[in-house]
Amino acid sequence: MGETDIRKHIPTLEEAKILLDHGRKLNPGKWIEHSMYVGKAAQLIAQDCYNLDPETALILGILHDIGRRFGVTSMRHSIVSK
Repeated sequence: MGETDIRKHIPTLEEAKILLDHGRKLNPGKWIEHSMYVGKAAQLIAQDCYNLDPETALILGILHDIGRRFGVTSMRHSIVSK
C-alpha cells in the first residue's frame, strides 16, 4: 500500500483534532496533552526520514491513545495478534 493509499484510510488533521476534542469531553485528563506531544514528536522524527510523511505521523501520533476516550483499559500501547 503506497503513501496515498494510506492517507485515504486515516483522518485528516482537522478530523483528528475533532476526535481528540471529543475524547477530552468524554474523559478529560493528561492523556490529551500527552497525545499532542506524541504527535509533534512523531512529526519531527518523520521530517528527518525520507520515506515518512510528517503530517501522517502527526495525525497518527495524536490519535495513538484515542481509546482513552472511554477511560483507562488494560490495553496499553499494544497490538494483540494470533
